[in-house]
Formats: sequence, structure tokens, C-alpha cells
Amino acid sequence: MSPSLFLAEHSSPACRRRARRAQDAAAAGRSSKLFARALDLSLHTVKRHLANILGKLGVHTRGQAAAWYWDPSRRNFVMTIKRMDNVLIVVDDLDAVKAFFVELGLKLEGETTVEGPDIGRLIGLGDVRATLAMLRTADGQGIELDKFHTPEAVRFGPVDTPVNAFGIRRIMFAVDGLDAVVARMQAHGAELIGRMRYGQSYELAYLRGPEGIIVGLAEQLG
Repeated sequence: MSPSLFLAEHSSPACRRRARRAQDAAAAGRSSKLFARALDLSLHTVKRHLANILGKLGVHTRGQAAAWYWDPSRRNFVMTIKRMDNVLIVVDDLDAVKAFFVELGLKLEGETTVEGPDIGRLIGLGDVRATLAMLRTADGQGIELDKFHTPEAVRFGPVDTPVNAFGIRRIMFAVDGLDAVVARMQAHGAELIGRMRYGQSYELAYLRGPEGIIVGLAEQLG
């Protein structure tokens, strides 16, 4: 039985919430006393929920329940995210930013223009018309570049906003031949922010590309 089916058998929302917390506590290996104290429940209530979980799963110990919970073959029951597909970057000069990422090594998957009320309802804007370009790394990770024609894009802060500004500030890529990649990107107009060696594990570099976009590069050593 999946956790969702087990929880569905508890009729009251409050009971379902308590059962779900007990199930998560068992999966995380927390003790009954710690769990009871954290949620202001009696030890008897926590033990009762855990006993029900063990019975429904057909196991005898908390360790077996945790193993069941984290079994990859059942992961579809306990995880809703399959993978990270892409990151959106809103740009002004679509061609320049697209060329930057292509030079870095991403492949242009496609480009299209979208508009209409359905798009507006999805993203919470009116009168939307935008051109989208999707680029992907060799292992399938995506970057979506959006150029808004209407409404006009809004810029917060200067183009060269530092790395410690709030929000998503950089995208990190694993590379081979860091020196060559840095040199190639500098020839393409990128600014080298800095470099360092992280112990004996990685050689790292930060670059600033068009429109202030910061990318990190990491080459594994050894």
C-alpha cells in the first residue's frame, strides 16, 4: 500500500496530518519521544500512529518502514518532482544572450513566439507576447531565455548586480578544460569575476556575461 492510500483511510484531516507526520518521522529515523515533543502529542498517540503504519506496510520495525519509504521502486508514491527541467532568464537582447550560452556549449533546442490570454493567465500578466529560446546542456538541463515584447520587461537593480544580491544569482556548469573555457568566453566578451581552487576537488571560476548574467564553471580535479 502506498503512503497516500494509507493516509486516505484516515477520515479526518487532522488525523491524516498527524499520520503523515508520524510516517515522515519514521522515515527520517526520529524517536517517538522527540516526535511527540515537537508536535505536542502524547507518546501514546505517536506510538499508535506508528503501529498503524507498520501494520499497513506489512513490516515489523521502524527501520523496515524507513527502508520501504525510501525504496526507489516506490519513489513515485512519495515524490512529486521527477526532475528539474529548465531555468527561466528574462533578457532584453535575446540574440546576444543566446550566442553566449551557445558559445559556452549549450545546444539551441528551439525558438518560438507565444502570445494570447492563456499565456497571460499562466504567468499572471496581461497582453503577453514573448519570444522564447530553449537551450540545453549535453545531459538535458535546460535554460529558457524569454524576450518580452509586451508587456515590457522590468529590471530590478543595475545590470552588474553583485553575487550577494537577493534572488537567483548564478548558474553553475561542470566543465572539462576550465582554462580553455574561460579563455574562450573572455574572447566572446565575458568578464572574469574570479577564480579559486576548492581544496583538492574543484577548480572554480565565475564569469559575467551579457546583461549581467553570472555563470559558474567547475572542473573536477583528479
